Amino acid sequence: MRIIDFRSNKDLVDPDLNAGHLIKSTCIKKDAVPIDDVTKFAWDDDDYEPCFLYILKEDLPDLGDAPSPINEAENALCELYEENLFLKAELDMIKEKIGV
Repeated sequence: MRIIDFRSNKDLVDPDLNAGHLIKSTCIKKDAVPIDDVTKFAWDDDDYEPCFLYILKEDLPDLGDAPSPINEAENALCELYEENLFLKAELDMIKEKIGV
């Protein structure tokens, strides 16, 4: 699979993985000809191929302490579970008081 440098848009053979990352993407084939022979952003469906983009660590966005969507979902699920347990306990108390 082709590896393309994100900055220069040139093919790479042996990128330094200590300095950057490979990100799976879709690229336009080298031999693809624009539809009507004009350089533009329209290509036939078969002109695309899977590739990797090589991006230097310094070019990646700094997410800092941004929360992970997975962590947020786990927290929400835990809160719902705890609320469910609380409501079940309340319901059991009400049933006991009314004798059901």
